[in-house]
Amino acid sequence: MTPPVYDRLLSFLGELDAKRIACTLDHVRSEAAMVSVAVPGERWQVELLDDGSVDVERFVSTGQFCGEPALNELFAKDAGSGHRESLTAGTPLRQPRSVYGVFHP
Repeated sequence: MTPPVYDRLLSFLGELDAKRIACTLDHVRSEAAMVSVAVPGERWQVELLDDGSVDVERFVSTGQFCGEPALNELFAKDAGSGHRESLTAGTPLRQPRSVYGVFHP
């Protein structure tokens, strides 16, 4: 017998495949499997947790292109955030692993 969370994950992946929606499967939290979904103008992170709950985070594009100079802003935000240091304090940083291929129509 498979755990209900595993069945739910497979069902969700099947729905995405049936609708030809691009996705990848990642593992970045010990208690969850994350499905990253890409649709035009949006990116979704859907995390199915071991307790049966689901966390969904949605990123919506403004439709504006910034150009290469915006990359300086990206790196400046990361450098000043201290985020990486807080993640690695006493614990090695776990890199996301893609274990489910991206669908190519």
